[in-house]
Amino acid sequence: MVQKRSFETRGKIIATSMELIAEIGYFALTTNEVARRAKVSIGSLYSYFSDKKDIMLACMEQYHELVKASIDTDDLEQAEQQGNVRDTASSAERDTASTTERDAASTTERDEVLALSIRNAIKSVFAAHRIMPGFHRAMMAACLQDADIRELEARHNDDSRQRILSLLLQWQQILVPTNIPLAADMIYLLISETVHGYMNGTIEGDEEQLVDELTRMVRAYVLPR
Repeated sequence: MVQKRSFETRGKIIATSMELIAEIGYFALTTNEVARRAKVSIGSLYSYFSDKKDIMLACMEQYHELVKASIDTDDLEQAEQQGNVRDTASSAERDTASTTERDAASTTERDEVLALSIRNAIKSVFAAHRIMPGFHRAMMAACLQDADIRELEARHNDDSRQRILSLLLQWQQILVPTNIPLAADMIYLLISETVHGYMNGTIEGDEEQLVDELTRMVRAYVLPR
């Protein structure tokens, strides 16, 4: 019971802090205001967090957990299932199709599976910006001035880059780029900068249109014509 209450109190402090940071920004945040809004004593707050930066880092971890939970993995799972059979055809097709036809069908299926995986990766970056946009903006502003916050966010960005890198490595034998890590970095920067522009209003269009266009651009970059 005590452990559960402790877990709930810590969660309440984090949730309250995320709301406050979204409203006033990280640098205007005070532990006294967090305690007041969360309806806990300042002593109780300090039993969980050493200072407001400690709170911010916990909020960032919670934020990225929310992002991960929000990502629709159905498309990725479908792509992986299709990928397991992407180089096969039904026995009837193998019996009746010519070698050229089988190769063309296999290439088309392969390209569609890769495009689906690319699309899912792009959607995950949009998801990161769509959840609690006020908190995300405050977090990005804090990254510019605080090395610890910037380092933690960089680690989470590396997770997104790693996802793209893993995808490209899985298909590297058929891809045009020869430097796969560099290609992964370029693709991630293209996606993240486009999403930032969309969230800031400098790029027009709805999210689905941008996802479609980014998918086409990345597909054209990595796949042979």
